[in-house]
Amino acid sequence: MALYTRKMLLQASGFSLVLITAFISIIDLRFHRIPNISLLFLTLPLLVDTNVLPFREILLGLLIFWGFGLLFKVGMGDLKLLTILIFLQAEILWSSQMLLLFALVATFSLVIHLIIKRNFSGEIALAPAILIPFTLLYLVF
Repeated sequence: MALYTRKMLLQASGFSLVLITAFISIIDLRFHRIPNISLLFLTLPLLVDTNVLPFREILLGLLIFWGFGLLFKVGMGDLKLLTILIFLQAEILWSSQMLLLFALVATFSLVIHLIIKRNFSGEIALAPAILIPFTLLYLVF
């Protein structure tokens, strides 16, 4: 019975994760904002099944992401999103599959942005490039 309940809980968290990540991606694409309340809702299903690394590696990841984020003027919503993912799902975030999929989705986003805007100026939504590969890998792991 406990195994069946755990399986249902994981399925429900996966379904809610898909809905929340889709919502965050759409809001970021449209308004270039990630509401704090949506990050809170994102945290809840991720708490069901965490994929953490040793604390030292989490701190290193935070320093790297925040350093590059502040250097390249990444939005605070994106940095908060990455912080949540690093604390709760660092194993997925550090995987080579995540980096490859992130690069593919980010490149696709840049090409679409270039086609629509005809240049690289302006804000580019980063949440979809983070959340699409993350969600796919989370559901597979």
